[in-house]
Amino acid sequence: DDDEDETYTEKYLESLTAEILDGFNPLTYIPFVKDAWSIAQGFDVERSDMSLVSDLWQSVENLFGNASTYDKVSGVAGSLASLLGVPLKNIMRDAEGVLNFFQTITSGTPTTSAGIWSAITESAKDSLPLVGRFSEKASNSDKLYEAIMSGDATQIERIKGNFKDQNAIDTALRSGLRENDKRIRKAAQARADGDIEEYKRIVREIIAEGKFTQDIVVSAVNAETNAIKRGESEQNQSDDTEGKDAVSIYKASDISAALESGNKDLAKEIIDDLVATKVANGMDEKTARSSLRSSMTSQWKPLYKQAYKDKDTDEMKRIREILRDSGLYGSSGDIMNTVKNWLRED
Repeated sequence: DDDEDETYTEKYLESLTAEILDGFNPLTYIPFVKDAWSIAQGFDVERSDMSLVSDLWQSVENLFGNASTYDKVSGVAGSLASLLGVPLKNIMRDAEGVLNFFQTITSGTPTTSAGIWSAITESAKDSLPLVGRFSEKASNSDKLYEAIMSGDATQIERIKGNFKDQNAIDTALRSGLRENDKRIRKAAQARADGDIEEYKRIVREIIAEGKFTQDIVVSAVNAETNAIKRGESEQNQSDDTEGKDAVSIYKASDISAALESGNKDLAKEIIDDLVATKVANGMDEKTARSSLRSSMTSQWKPLYKQAYKDKDTDEMKRIREILRDSGLYGSSGDIMNTVKNWLRED
């Protein structure tokens, strides 16, 4: 077994589960019925007298595919050897099995209770076709969600290792949250219906639990809201918001909070959401951005002036960087002119 995501213990229990289920299954001892059962499990039942020729033909066709050079050469060599009565394929398979065994036990990947349970249940689904048909295998997103909800830090890190980068992890977090937490759907529906208070209550409730960051929760709800609106559009249903002011879950002060924590992406999302909300309420975009800038100014101007009086150059620099990262104050030169004007004011 060359699956790098599982430890030796998990692989062993997965194989053992399948063997036990097959061994105690009376259908596997009845001719023809056994073949039918194999087909139900997804295996091919072929004529043995033609299998050697078929294997050779397949290995020759694979020479023109995207497989590695080793796989191409070993495939043809093994098929030819089988046709001539030499058990080369068996030898190579056993050698690979031994190699995979040592690679697994020396990988250093810790065995977890969640990993063991996953190995056993997934193996059972494969061995029992009807069970597998009505219960899909858990995706990495679902596994990550379950690990986070159970607080299994080891399992969380193991699953995160299956993703190529942080963006992929964030996507999986949003997906897992949408698929498994029914409150995401409720929050999205509330937002789509214009019930902003209920929407904010649910979102803040999830965030307060400390399992997922605000940007992940809000992104998950936004994605679900978009899905709901797309569905309504496809059904030609109108969204009558006349007489209702659009309300954002964010406040202008959230921009500074996000920037102080170093999360520029979240700050941009907050600004975009607040601007979109103001535009939806009849304000033009330029005026909307100007109003957010005024809100930030009311917060940072007195702090900057105090830092100047205290000769705290580090704090002054930090505030200028926050203004810059917000994207609301223009270039570095514009920001310098802005803070100079602040200092000239009484």
